[in-house]
Amino acid sequence: EGDEAISFYLALGDYDCAARAISSRAMGLMDLGRWQALEDWLDRLPPGVSAVYPDLDYVRAEMTAARGDAVTAGRLYDTAAARYADRSDTDGASRSMLAASAAAAIAGDLVTARARACAAYSLAETAGAANKSNVSGCNPSSRPPVAKIL
Repeated sequence: EGDEAISFYLALGDYDCAARAISSRAMGLMDLGRWQALEDWLDRLPPGVSAVYPDLDYVRAEMTAARGDAVTAGRLYDTAAARYADRSDTDGASRSMLAASAAAAIAGDLVTARARACAAYSLAETAGAANKSNVSGCNPSSRPPVAKIL
C-alpha cells in the first residue's frame, strides 16, 4: 500500500487501515528519509490507534531519538515496549526495552539504562531466547553494562 492509499484511508477516517498501512511501511519510509510524511500521517491518527499498532510508537521514538531528544524517545520506547508486551510480542518488547536503555544512557541516566537492559534480558530469557554466556551485568552484584561502554 502506497502513499495514496494511506492518504485515502486517513481522508475516509479509516484509521485502522491507515495505521496498518503506515506500520507496514514506516521503517522503509524512515530509511528513505521520508520522516515528514511519516510524522504527518502519525499526527493524523487518533491517540488510541498506536495501542493496536505498537510499531507506530517505536517509529516515533526512533525519529525522536534521531533528533536528539533522548528523554522523550525513552518514554516513547517504554510505551512501545508495554504495548508490544500487551500483544505478547517478545521481540518487539525486547527491542524497545534495549532502545530505551540506549536512550537512557545517552541522557546520562545509567540506572535506568541498566534497568531497561536487564528487563529486556529477563524477558528474552523467559522466552527462551537469551544465552546467559553472552549477556553479563544483569545481576545485582555486577556493574551496569552501559558503564562498561562509557
